[in-house]
Amino acid sequence: MKKVRLELISFTLYSLLLIVTPFLMLQNYLQTAIGMASRAKLEIGDFSIPYTVLLAIIVLILFIIFGFKHFNKRRLITLGIIIALFFIGQNTSDYYYDHKYYDLQNNWHYFAYGIFSYLAFRRFSAKQRPLCRKLQLILLFAFGISAFDEFIQIFLSSRTFDPSDVAKDLWGNMIGTLFIFFYLENGKGFDNFKLRQPKLKMYFTNPWSMLCIEFIFVYVLLFVSSNLSDSKYLLPTLFISIGITAVIILFIHLGRKKFMRWFFRVAGAIVLVFMVVSMFCIKQNVQYVTGGFIRYNNIPVVYFDCMIFPNGFIRIVDKKELFIYRDRKKINALAADIVVIGTGDKGQGGKGWNDQEVTEMIYNPEKQKVYQIIKMKTKLACQEYNRLVAENKKVLFIIHNS
Repeated sequence: MKKVRLELISFTLYSLLLIVTPFLMLQNYLQTAIGMASRAKLEIGDFSIPYTVLLAIIVLILFIIFGFKHFNKRRLITLGIIIALFFIGQNTSDYYYDHKYYDLQNNWHYFAYGIFSYLAFRRFSAKQRPLCRKLQLILLFAFGISAFDEFIQIFLSSRTFDPSDVAKDLWGNMIGTLFIFFYLENGKGFDNFKLRQPKLKMYFTNPWSMLCIEFIFVYVLLFVSSNLSDSKYLLPTLFISIGITAVIILFIHLGRKKFMRWFFRVAGAIVLVFMVVSMFCIKQNVQYVTGGFIRYNNIPVVYFDCMIFPNGFIRIVDKKELFIYRDRKKINALAADIVVIGTGDKGQGGKGWNDQEVTEMIYNPEKQKVYQIIKMKTKLACQEYNRLVAENKKVLFIIHNS
C-alpha cells in the first residue's frame, strides 16, 4: 500500500511539472536561454562541437560503461530503434523550424514524456495491471496531460493549441515505452510477436499488437499534425489520423490471407514504380485540378500544402497562410533563384512579405544573394511554375492547397 501511494505521488508531481514548466520557461525567458545553450559550441581551432552533442557523447559513454554487463541482443536492437525513432520524429515534425538534431527545445518533448512513461509504468505496475492495460493507460494519460497543457496555454500565455506539440509529446512517450518494456524489462510479457490476429478485437488485447497500433497511430498523428499545426485544423487532424490508422489496421488484418498479402505486395510495387517513374522520368509539371487538389507529375496531392524543390522533389509541408520570420529563414536556406507561392483559390495565403506586391525581390542574407518571389492564386501559380521550369529556372514552389 505504501509503494502504491509513493508511485502515485511521484507520478502526480511530475505530471504537474510537465504542465507548469512551459509557463516557467516563458515567464523567465528560459526558452531563449535554452535556445542559446543549444547553439553554444566548444571551439578548438577550426574544429567546433556543440556542447549538447558533447554532453550526449559523455552520457552515452557512461551508459555503455555502467550498462555493458546488461547488454544482450534484444536490448541492443532496442537502443538502435530508439535512436532511429528520435531522428524519425525530428525529420517528420517542424519542417519550417529547421531544428538541429541536437537542439534542446526540439528534443525536450521526447525526453520529458519519455520520463513520464517510466513514472506512469511504475504507477500502473504498482496495482498489478495487465500488460496490455498498462500500454493503453500510459498512452491515454500522456495524451490527456499533453492536451490539457496545450489547452490552458491558450489562456495563460497568449499561445494557441498546437496539436503537433501533443503529437511530439506522444512520440516521446512511445520512445519511453519502448525503452521500458524492451530494455529495462527485456521484453517480459511479450511472448507472442505476431502482429496479425484472428479477430479485430484481439489487436487491443495482445500486447505486441497493441504496441504496434499505438506506434502507428502516434506516428500518423505526428505526420498529420505537423502539417496541420494551426489550431483551426484540430478536428481534421484527429479525423484524418484516426481514419488513416483504421485503414492501416484493416489492411494488416486482411493480410491474414495469403491472396490478400500478395495483392497488397503487387499493388504496393505498382505504386512504388509509378512514384519513381513520376519523380525521375517525367518532366516537372503541376496541374491544378480544383480547390484542394493538384497533381504533380500525375501524383495527386489532396488538401495538404506541399513544397516542390528546385531539384524536382516534393514533400508535404505545414498548411499556412502567413509566413513568419522563422519560415522565411527556412525558405532562404533553400537558396532558390525564384520562389513561387500558390496563395490558394482566393489568394488568402502567401502573406509575410510585402503583401501588396505580386512580385518582389528579396535579399537573402544567409546566401548573400537576391531572389525573386512571385505570389499568385494557386491556379495561376501552377501555370507560372510550369513556364519557369520549362525555361530551366531554379524554382522553389510552395502551394497553399485550399
